[in-house]
Amino acid sequence: MNKGKIKTLVIVALFSAIFYVLSKYGTVKISSSIKLTFQNLPLILSGIMYGPVVGATVGTVGMFISQLYSEYGLTVTTVLWILPYTVAGLLSGLLYNSFKTKINNPVFMFLYLAIVNLCITFFNTIAQVVDALVFGYYDERIIFGSILIRVVNALLISILYTGIIPILVRTLKKINYLN
Repeated sequence: MNKGKIKTLVIVALFSAIFYVLSKYGTVKISSSIKLTFQNLPLILSGIMYGPVVGATVGTVGMFISQLYSEYGLTVTTVLWILPYTVAGLLSGLLYNSFKTKINNPVFMFLYLAIVNLCITFFNTIAQVVDALVFGYYDERIIFGSILIRVVNALLISILYTGIIPILVRTLKKINYLN
């Protein structure tokens, strides 16, 4: 295995581990379907720093580990719970390439982060519906009754990240770690 592949594996492992730690200890559950979390920071940063493939891989591995050690463990719907973070990691890298010249513009940064976080909310809602149907707890009042709150939650997290991500990106550029 060449040095480039080893470096990529180490980067994915580190960011995935940070994702897991933040999902476990950097998350405040407001209800069963609403949470304030910092777990997406390593996912977004890996997409920004190393591109969409690494971002998607971090999302996949990080959420797989989170699912593995959650109270639910691995089930037939685990892939559906991982998918939002895979797509978000991919989207993070792809969108950053479009927005990178506007990183200091808070409006564009918020839009970038809102798209990523709303993507997670959208795919998590699909996972929740399928999971509820498979395991027999489906109640559209519970699932769809919280959708507005979940969208507002995603937007609030995007606002919070809008203040954090540009500082991290500027710091990485300053130390010549990011182009």
